Amino acid sequence: MSFDHRGETMKTYYLDHAATTPVDSQVLEVMWPYMHDHYGNASSIYRIGVENRKAINQARKTIADTLGALPEEIYFCSGGTEASNWAIKGYADTHPDLTEIITSTIEHHATLHACESLERKGHVLRKIDVDKDGFLDLKALEKAISKQTLMVTVIWGNNEIGTVQDIEAVSRICQKHDVALHVDAVQAVGQLPIDLTAVDIDLMTISAHKFYGPKGMGLLYIKKGTDVAPLIHGGRHEMNLRAGTECVAGIVGMAEALRRAVERQQAYHEHLSRLSTTFLAMARETFDDVRLNGPLPGRQRLPGLLSLSFRHIEGLQLAFALDRRGVFVSTGSACSADSLVPSHVLEAINVPELENLGTIRISFGHDNKTDDLPIILGHLQDALLELR
Repeated sequence: MSFDHRGETMKTYYLDHAATTPVDSQVLEVMWPYMHDHYGNASSIYRIGVENRKAINQARKTIADTLGALPEEIYFCSGGTEASNWAIKGYADTHPDLTEIITSTIEHHATLHACESLERKGHVLRKIDVDKDGFLDLKALEKAISKQTLMVTVIWGNNEIGTVQDIEAVSRICQKHDVALHVDAVQAVGQLPIDLTAVDIDLMTISAHKFYGPKGMGLLYIKKGTDVAPLIHGGRHEMNLRAGTECVAGIVGMAEALRRAVERQQAYHEHLSRLSTTFLAMARETFDDVRLNGPLPGRQRLPGLLSLSFRHIEGLQLAFALDRRGVFVSTGSACSADSLVPSHVLEAINVPELENLGTIRISFGHDNKTDDLPIILGHLQDALLELR
């Protein structure tokens, strides 16, 4: 519940699960002891430290088993941004002779800005175009690979328009040319099946708060035999690759959140798909100018994410108007939701400028219900009438 401008309570509708999710109550339950009673430093030699080291080891094994990885391939860090920076810069540090990086035009800023930081130091950055739905041009990708290619870095499920890339096809291209592959799987975990025994990925980024785990907690999967230098220096934590006292509560919470997300993945996928397809159909019946950005709902789109554009409106104003009605949406990536600069993702798929400025992102979650959709649509209709 929230309060309207008169101070009266009003029901709210959180529709920004691509930005973050609430921590699952059962995840909080397993985290709490490590925030209160079991507070020992896991690097300590006495009992409460050793017990916490065992908890970290068990969490690492749980995550590895869930993803189809080895425990020694799981490295904990502060989240998706750190993990992607670590993957790209850390791999570059150990391969100074390879100076070309290949990515797409629709990556998350954590990836793009990490790549651009290397570009400023002399690396060559090649951005592969996508089509009108955000799909990577695989022929152009393969053609761009050379003997100097350091890595290919690609987002699995796009955070703005929901496009799901064919990671297996990308992996085959990388294997064929013996080039490392880094995958940003932040939005994919919990919504798409992920099995690292079935697809060859060298480095993969995951962030707990996208699947009902704690904020400030993530991991980098580093395939055995892949050389990556530390990004953060200090102690000998995380098998000598990531310094800093471990957040035991966060690690345990992420393991439980991931276990639950994968266990419920199919049901969650169906729930999100039902909400998004229903709402999209309702919106198309109500608004003659609504545009869906990205592919149609289905296997090649994240199930709960809708990027909707409207003519002659500013997305930021529309988001604020919905906020006043208790409906919480984004104008795109949560990392740049307050920006008036056109989205680089929407520019890459050639959304016209007027529609570009009138875009909101709706991303559904566990607590959203089909019965709420007509109410949400009514609030959207009222907000558009107010602004036009």
